[in-house]
Amino acid sequence: MAATRVGAFVLESLTTGLYADHRDAIREYVQNSSDSIRRAETQGLLQAGEGCVTVELFPRDHSILISDNGVGIRPLQAEDELLSIGLSQKEWAAEAGFRGIGRLAGLAHCRVLRFETTAWGERSGTTIEVDCSRVASACQPERPRTLELSELLEEAAWVSHWESKPHEHFFRVWLEGVDTRQVDLRDWASLETYLGQSAPVDFNPERFPFGREIKAWAQHHGVAIPTIRLELRCAGVSREVFKPYGSRYVTQRNSYAAELRGVRFWPMDPPFRPDIWGWYGDSGLVGMLRGAAAGLRLRHHNIQIGGPETVAGIFAQNGPSAGRFSSYFVGEIHVTARHVVPNTRRDGFENVGNWTQLRDEIAVFAAARCAEAQRASRVRNQPVEKVAARATTLISSARSILDSGFLTTKERRAILRRIERERDRLSSASWRYPDKDALFKKLDLELAALRDSLGTEEQHLASSLRRSLKESEARAVAKVLALVEQAVSREIYLRLVDAVVREFGSEEGHHG
Repeated sequence: MAATRVGAFVLESLTTGLYADHRDAIREYVQNSSDSIRRAETQGLLQAGEGCVTVELFPRDHSILISDNGVGIRPLQAEDELLSIGLSQKEWAAEAGFRGIGRLAGLAHCRVLRFETTAWGERSGTTIEVDCSRVASACQPERPRTLELSELLEEAAWVSHWESKPHEHFFRVWLEGVDTRQVDLRDWASLETYLGQSAPVDFNPERFPFGREIKAWAQHHGVAIPTIRLELRCAGVSREVFKPYGSRYVTQRNSYAAELRGVRFWPMDPPFRPDIWGWYGDSGLVGMLRGAAAGLRLRHHNIQIGGPETVAGIFAQNGPSAGRFSSYFVGEIHVTARHVVPNTRRDGFENVGNWTQLRDEIAVFAAARCAEAQRASRVRNQPVEKVAARATTLISSARSILDSGFLTTKERRAILRRIERERDRLSSASWRYPDKDALFKKLDLELAALRDSLGTEEQHLASSLRRSLKESEARAVAKVLALVEQAVSREIYLRLVDAVVREFGSEEGHHG
């Protein structure tokens, strides 16, 4: 069979076609830097928090520099790694970039693309310079002969080496001769907003007081939110880039104020599955929010996948106008499953692994949030007395059920759902009736206390057993059930729990 030949036009498709916006190219380099810093931390070259990525704009020189202090690339590997296409050595399940095309993302946006790198322990560094003008010329349709890709790279790229110090390790990308007719290098603010949304950066502790709670929740559940320190520099000014979340928003219509009072997490019910999780702000659901942080977003390795419209598309499965309800919220859905892969444009996921199943789970989450937003809309039109009465009735009935002795898993979950619905109603009503805020807060605290008293399913089981069994007996039964849970389906396990609660949950049911 004849050898496969690849023409130069492929390079145009993989650069201009995928990274038409210069910010997308910068995002790719920041993403690669993030992976490099992770490897440096793993190898002990950096302590957690020491890694830094810098994006520097030079308007007068028409240049952009992206640099990091990650592992860098060794001289013997640099040419193959930087000029090969689609041959990445990265572990696709563990690192954000793995297709091996992002290194050349800047070709479409400058005259010269230059890489400078060295690695720890090496005494020489590598510079690779690509003449982007020559690449663009070779990809013109009117050329009499189409170059092969290998020929083009040999003509347009130059490699040189220089002396470095053994303790150095870094990677730099220069985009020189940026076309300022299409790219305004003075507009650092829009780039800051874009990188704050797309890059794996931290929450701003001054603007978003709930960031610490989100990170603590994630740590408690054993899931990581990988972050890097990202600095944006221009004209001598340096700013750290954060996610754009804040605690105050306004609605798209009528500019009503919406202040976040807290955050909620999903999934709420145990057992927690680390494949997918999310958080969303309690905004009172007063309408569609506007601003850079409005809407729900997908993230993978803490890098944004698509935009708010991606999740809105899943919301839209609940009805023709249901997509708008995504904009009632502020939050993130983190996809952490190992075998889920973002598509090449990073505006969605490939239909491989268990993404279809996870998307269905997001659809269930979206349906619940749509119903929540619709309830909030109805509540805003209800008299204040009715809202308070519903919450008071639930508090009374729930306490009576709890005092009866025991609950099955089904009954416990039903009460939890009712508690969350009433808390949503109270939150929404407080925006419409600020003069009744104290009453609503009092009722909300009582509902939260009821929720906490129910605990997890395992805690509820132990509490029920202790009413009729000795402490040692209760512990023994709980250990047996823990072993059973590992051997049978969740449905069978919960049915067995209910049977145990019915048998031992009260003195009357105890036959021992």
